[in-house]
Amino acid sequence: MRFYLLKMTTNGIKNIEKDLTLTFYSQTISNKLNLRDTNVKSIFGMNGSGKSAIMNSVDIYKKLTTNRYFLTKIENRYLDNLINKKTHTFSCQMIYMMYDEENNNQNMGVFSHSISLCKKNDAYEIEKEVYSKLKKQSKTINGEYEKIFTINHGLLEFNSNIEEKLIKPIQKRTINLLNSASIFALLPNIIKDIRENELKNDSSVSKNTSSILQGVLLGRYLAVFVSEEDQHKNYDIKYEDYVEFVKEMSKNLNDSFEINLDVNFEIVPKGHCVEYEKEIKKLELFIKKFKPSLNSISFEKKPMGDNFKYFLIFNYDNWSVDSEFESTGIKKLKQLFQYFQLVMIGGIVFIDELDANLHDVYLSRLILFFEKYAKGQLCFTSHNLGTMNELKSYKNSIDFITETCEIEQWKKNGNYTPYNQYRSGMIPNSPFNIEDFDFLDVFGDEDTECK
Repeated sequence: MRFYLLKMTTNGIKNIEKDLTLTFYSQTISNKLNLRDTNVKSIFGMNGSGKSAIMNSVDIYKKLTTNRYFLTKIENRYLDNLINKKTHTFSCQMIYMMYDEENNNQNMGVFSHSISLCKKNDAYEIEKEVYSKLKKQSKTINGEYEKIFTINHGLLEFNSNIEEKLIKPIQKRTINLLNSASIFALLPNIIKDIRENELKNDSSVSKNTSSILQGVLLGRYLAVFVSEEDQHKNYDIKYEDYVEFVKEMSKNLNDSFEINLDVNFEIVPKGHCVEYEKEIKKLELFIKKFKPSLNSISFEKKPMGDNFKYFLIFNYDNWSVDSEFESTGIKKLKQLFQYFQLVMIGGIVFIDELDANLHDVYLSRLILFFEKYAKGQLCFTSHNLGTMNELKSYKNSIDFITETCEIEQWKKNGNYTPYNQYRSGMIPNSPFNIEDFDFLDVFGDEDTECK
């Protein structure tokens, strides 16, 4: 079983004060998922238009749905700096398909999960959370959904055919928790505990119930890379979380999804050094595509309690350099390597400013590669208009975020390319009505003459 994001709507993040929707797939839902031509999306927009806000929104959603302590152990200033200052609320809805990759990408159901935060007594809490499934007779993303559960201010109500033997134990174990933790973050451990105690591995729990509850893993398929100034490193996901993800997926769900270990996290548990060092060799092969003069990547490691601290060294013909002192572009590729691997094996990856410090030729080749071969999805923001030429023939692949914080999806218009339309100000609410002489009042003086 895998996940494919069909549609996302967010509100209340940074400068976004009304619903902003990204569409990743056609409105019509078929019995089989077509990955090709739809799995890469780029978002273009002016500085400050809200591109990074979209990435932050996905990041908050991921943290809410995978970390039960996210709202209780972070400082409020983190969310204060991201959530809109006027609304003091945040909401995010994900509509996604679960599909069976081994059975020719067979549709296993379309689901909607929404979660909203509000500020109360100087702290953020979950105001509402809703999980629904698209009814079988509905053939579009915007069709009729049947609610599985609803949570209003901490009160949980099941609305679907979840088995009674699960409902009461779940309600019992979530009392007084759902204001500060998403049920998606709680359910994996709760279901495991119920099966080991009340049900004692009762095999009568229906497959329908199990498939519905597996939806809680959507957030674990998401990965978000934000630009360096927006990384908020104190809150970054830790290396151990990836390792735990692999264990959980293989142990509890018998799922074939595997995640490669992150070559950027250089503090590695001792039990994972072999896997990590294999990843270093893959990183070496990747970097050589961009810098053929690289001979190898070696490493030094020093013990740190139950971990090792790794220092990566890039070796050339007559000299070597610690990775920390490599060029900006190579360091960016090193950072992105783990995210590219996730796209390849089925992850849903969001990258802010993918084009920063990357040559546009290499960037174009990477985009084409992921569109043709990746099992997952890649959504990225960009200022590099050249990537439009690589994406213009694909579906739902070029979005513009306007100065009014709305999404305009590119549609073919005669012989115009998206590049020409955008540069000419033909995208609604995205005017580029600036000329070279408009800077005279900033940098010019009375003696400056137009030439």
